[in-house]
Amino acid sequence: MVRLVPSFPPYEGPHQVGTVEVEIPVSSLLDGLREDEGIRVKFEQKERTIHTILFRIYYPATGAHPHENVEGKPHEKGWGDYLHGLIGCGKRKPVYWVPEPYQNEFLKAYLRFGGLSKEWLVNWIGGRASLLPHFLNNITIPAIANSPLEKQPSTTSHFPTMIFSHGLGGSRLAYSHICSNLASYGVVVFAPEHRDGSGPVSIIRKKNANGEKEFTTESVPYVNIPHNLTEEMSEGRDYQLSTRLTELSLLYKAVQSINAGIIPKGTIFGPEGEEVDKDDSQLSMFRDKLDVKTPGRVIWAGHSFGAATMVQFIKSIYYMGSEEWKTQAQLFTLKEHEAAELRSQITKKSPLLLLDLWSLSLLGSKRTYWLWKKPLPQVIPLDTGEKDGEDACRLLTIMSQQFYTWKENMWAVKWVLSRNPGLRDGAVREIFDYDPITGKEIDTLTSSTTASESATSAHEGEVTGENNDGYRPPKLYYIKQSAHLSQSDFNLLFPIMFRKAAPDPQKVLGLNIRAAVQWLREAGFRQGLAPYGQVEGQSGDDEIFGCAEVEEGAEVKGEKKGEKKVLEGWVRLGLHEEKIKKKAVKEAVREGMGAGGEADLEAEGDLEEGRERSNKI
Repeated sequence: MVRLVPSFPPYEGPHQVGTVEVEIPVSSLLDGLREDEGIRVKFEQKERTIHTILFRIYYPATGAHPHENVEGKPHEKGWGDYLHGLIGCGKRKPVYWVPEPYQNEFLKAYLRFGGLSKEWLVNWIGGRASLLPHFLNNITIPAIANSPLEKQPSTTSHFPTMIFSHGLGGSRLAYSHICSNLASYGVVVFAPEHRDGSGPVSIIRKKNANGEKEFTTESVPYVNIPHNLTEEMSEGRDYQLSTRLTELSLLYKAVQSINAGIIPKGTIFGPEGEEVDKDDSQLSMFRDKLDVKTPGRVIWAGHSFGAATMVQFIKSIYYMGSEEWKTQAQLFTLKEHEAAELRSQITKKSPLLLLDLWSLSLLGSKRTYWLWKKPLPQVIPLDTGEKDGEDACRLLTIMSQQFYTWKENMWAVKWVLSRNPGLRDGAVREIFDYDPITGKEIDTLTSSTTASESATSAHEGEVTGENNDGYRPPKLYYIKQSAHLSQSDFNLLFPIMFRKAAPDPQKVLGLNIRAAVQWLREAGFRQGLAPYGQVEGQSGDDEIFGCAEVEEGAEVKGEKKGEKKVLEGWVRLGLHEEKIKKKAVKEAVREGMGAGGEADLEAEGDLEEGRERSNKI
């Protein structure tokens, strides 16, 4: 049948991809909670109760027949498997990109998110009288629902495991293509759906107290927060971040439970909400298969606000319990035993993938700013005892051209990647001349360099590639002719909306995936990941970082031009801080960042107007 709906290209890696959707009651993950009780997130005068966490797992699969369940029993198909929406019917019940079973709610929420303010118009366009639902509700992803997990590469290896945080306007399926492609190379990816009001909508399913099979549902709508640096924005984003950080800590507990073979009570699977409390569930195949026990092995990743979430989460856990931590206002905190589990996992060697980092949400308040001045653990030099021969870069940042041309955000990104994000260049480095929160001048905030510090730059050694002190320079690249949403599914599915900004979305995502795979293989996951160059039908080799065009000032000492074939549009960036003299971070951001970070579905046009176009993200 000729498809009349948007579709995804095949995945690039050698493995088929399976996927399963999971929702777990918080009361099954934390001690001391009643069965119907959640965890409360408090911020200022606001309070939110998290009852469940919802996530989708993307994983390398055997490619077994999708109509056989884990026990090998055939799935009983109905006409609904073939006639869903009457368009795009297949031989098996597919995984729909607009989340089931609440597709109409999601479609209407996206219409509101896209700017439709008239509710009657939202109901008409998103209703059955319109053709739009028949097109959008039938978009499918090329993954096999509930397929068995692929066999491990060896008896001693485990699958690399990633947690991926979505940006504004996202969901557990909005980044399905990059998550599934990583799975096709051998990564198990957990993609949560945040219930913080950053997505178009999220539906919480809770078990009825009377024991009936049907679930009680609660809708979490999109919360419209201003995108300029105001007190309202700061409070709103802090509230969202506090929710996201709590959810990530809960998801980490869930991942550890799944790997231990423990299925939390009340766990429900898939759109149908099947509840399984026994060990022979869809999750039992992950038992002792995930690389999550060894410290520093969980991979953390996110896009836009999701990337900012990961920066805040990594720093929060790494510095939690320190003397300075005890004196600062916090976005979230954990009980000591829970904090200890995460602190043992998040180390200087924890891989961190940042896609189009949106920095505005990290500059808003005192709760985020004190950590803004702290370096990410991935850029802190390794001590002698921490070096083990696998000391490659653990921090990869890939920017779109749209965010690259947004100079104030790029300035902030480079500070996030800095070893000394609170310091300036100079023999005596000045910490910001102005308080970025109040904009007032700060007296005598200077820091003399020590013998162990460079006297020239917080990024000394990064451009030259020198690494004698245990410092591992982060990798920073951008892709030409790419939009902010090119790293999500939106650009692939709706290319006409980005035709000027990103005419080749498949190429852009391909570069992101290829870079992530090589970076992970270099970071100690070589055994678990297939190399790019050995996949049938793909050209080139496993190398991408040495094939980049080079921004002026980003040359590596001793590098010879012309040794590698240059990948068109793939550009390495220098890590030198840009100078903003006598200006507060907050003021610089207010002038240039403006409205950024939102996954607006409007056409983005030319990228020449970087700052103006960034307001539509």
